[in-house]
Amino acid sequence: MKARLLFATAVVAQLVVLYWPSAPELGPLVPFADKIVHVAVFGVAVWTGRRAGIPVWALVVIFGVHAALSELLQDRLLDDRAGDRGDLVADLAGIALGSVLPRTRVGYRGAERGTEPGSMGSGTTNREGRDDR
Repeated sequence: MKARLLFATAVVAQLVVLYWPSAPELGPLVPFADKIVHVAVFGVAVWTGRRAGIPVWALVVIFGVHAALSELLQDRLLDDRAGDRGDLVADLAGIALGSVLPRTRVGYRGAERGTEPGSMGSGTTNREGRDDR
């Protein structure tokens, strides 16, 4: 349930960022800030979608289509925004990044008891000879 809420939040944030009537001006403070934001909003959406159990192929297809469509809509419907091929490339880079990042924290699998880092694994005994499971 928590993963689904996180995914929904990421998608809403992505929609706000992409379809806000005018993009914020960051000026020369952060070079390529717009591209970094595009990579981030698509990467986080795909990554949280994976954590929510959505198949990677579905996320790649859906967000890939949305990346192209969002640039077209920005260019045609939003007066203060413009479609940009560089943004599309950044969107696709975010999708790729989100699809390959680990679904869980690095080094923690947590699916089975006894698989946490530093554990001896399931079926081992502790110092007193009792089963750790």
